[in-house]
Amino acid sequence: LHVRSRRQRQMCIRDRFMKIMKKVSIISPCYNGAGYLARFLDSLMQQDYADVEFIFVNDGSTDDTENVFSAYRPRLEAKGWKVVYIKQENAGQAAALSAGLKVFTGEYLMWPDSDDILYAGHIAKKVALMEENPAAGLGLPAEQS
Repeated sequence: LHVRSRRQRQMCIRDRFMKIMKKVSIISPCYNGAGYLARFLDSLMQQDYADVEFIFVNDGSTDDTENVFSAYRPRLEAKGWKVVYIKQENAGQAAALSAGLKVFTGEYLMWPDSDDILYAGHIAKKVALMEENPAAGLGLPAEQS
């Protein structure tokens, strides 16, 4: 009888899902978010889930949003992520989200705001939750555990 520690079980589950990874699309609309965008993008850099399509919708920002995003784009692509940049005239958050919905290709979808923070491992935990509970149609955020 072999008893695995909690950490060993978590690694086993992670390894299993890494082999059959499903693409996660992240749509993030942003309007004049230069002041907090780097914090959000830094939190994306902490994610260990590999099959991600990041769709960033610049909703007509007039501040430095585009430059902040452009500085991070190569780093996100270096993680192996597909990065899509959409720039449109300001039409509001719903229209920006709709623009992203027209192009996403993932099996799973997230739409965090560009001033949110995703804790390390957030995407992988959400995918594991959805895979372990296929009848669930929606995974809501919870406190970091």
